[in-house]
Amino acid sequence: MGQSLRKSTIDRIHAASSVQRTLSAANQKYDEHSNEQPSAYQILTNASFVSNSKRVVVEGAPGQGKSTITQFLCQVHRLNFLNRTFELGKLNPAYRPKVIALPLRVDIRDYATWLSGFDPFVVTEGPRPSGASDALESFLAWMVAQTTGSSFTADHLNVFFSQARLLIVLDGFDEVAEIEIREQDTNVVPSGTSS
Repeated sequence: MGQSLRKSTIDRIHAASSVQRTLSAANQKYDEHSNEQPSAYQILTNASFVSNSKRVVVEGAPGQGKSTITQFLCQVHRLNFLNRTFELGKLNPAYRPKVIALPLRVDIRDYATWLSGFDPFVVTEGPRPSGASDALESFLAWMVAQTTGSSFTADHLNVFFSQARLLIVLDGFDEVAEIEIREQDTNVVPSGTSS
């Protein structure tokens, strides 16, 4: 697994212009130890990069490993967040995040289903809960409630936002087929990630 992460061919990692300096510094830091460019994963776990980045876009063509890297990133953050030292000890130290974050990984197609007014977490197609909004926070809270079997609300999520670092990964944007829903995704997501 470490080999495939190192050989990643992600096209670009986009971040706010103030973060680009951090990204350049991360590249220089890794270049001192090796002639190779850092992998996307190494950049995404670099402490300086993470602490200076609120929103990051990983861009690449189909099959370049974007989903694989984000799945691995979320799994490692989950191990870190749960303090699973035995499992973390099996990882190459270069793959251990320096900043602890609670990962929430979203298949953007599920969010698109939500924006269409349906609940993506039921076996048979049904409407989303009454009173639920299009807001990303509303969707994330419902996703947590459905996957944990607990009553979890957007208010609970906001408490997490205020007291812990969250890693929210939205994966599969290019797989949302309906242009209208894709445009709605791009309009709603930035408002949900502003804090």
